[in-house]
Amino acid sequence: VLPKDVGLIVCGTFTADFKLPSAACLIQDRLGASNAGAFDINSACTGFIHSLITGAQYVKTGAYEHVLVIGADACSRMLNWEDRATCVLFGDGASAVLLSRNENPEIGVQSHFTRTDGGGMRSLWIYAGGSDRPIDEEVLKEKLHYVQMSGSDVFKFAIQAISESANKVMEQEGLVDSDIRLMVPHQANQRIIQAAAKKLNIPSEQVYINIDRYGNTVGASVGLALCDAYHENRLENGDKVLVVGFGAGLSWGATVINWSLS
Repeated sequence: VLPKDVGLIVCGTFTADFKLPSAACLIQDRLGASNAGAFDINSACTGFIHSLITGAQYVKTGAYEHVLVIGADACSRMLNWEDRATCVLFGDGASAVLLSRNENPEIGVQSHFTRTDGGGMRSLWIYAGGSDRPIDEEVLKEKLHYVQMSGSDVFKFAIQAISESANKVMEQEGLVDSDIRLMVPHQANQRIIQAAAKKLNIPSEQVYINIDRYGNTVGASVGLALCDAYHENRLENGDKVLVVGFGAGLSWGATVINWSLS
């Protein structure tokens, strides 16, 4: 697929280069994808899931033949390096998948589930820098323009979020835990992933983890995990892949992919 064939670019990020325009607009220009529309989805760690589901709907409806889905975050620019409980968890990264139309509806992104609880926004947020609290001297002094996270709140939320999302999409697809070839979760915390997998009765060898290599790369995380799993021969055509994300918002979601590169 050449850049001119891409009809849409969807980028999941909370660290776009500029407030305006979107990161997707810059990507469209640099790729030379002259026929593509482009927009960002700001869901932080759930950004790749939301972007993937959104892109898949455009393909399924026939609106576009090819949709480029990107997850990318430069987390290091948004961290308070004096907050050691938070800054050491994150990494910078970027990932992408190309979704293409296929005549077989059983191939590719299948059932999906998303939820949001804005009441939990303070568990993981950047307080200042938006229109509600613009940057000023006090903000800079108190470092309120950096990521703030309540680790214990996020930990408790995440296990339940993964379990709920996974169970919903498996139920929609008529699947049980033994049908899942590989679970690819957002790479936020290994203990969260292991606890959620245990709750779902998915064996550890069927759960992909690469957080030890990259840290939490936020919007890039799920795409990087899919890429690494593919290059490690963990994915084959016909596999049912459970993809799960959760993060700021609070937000969470999942989808099942019937894996195919054809």
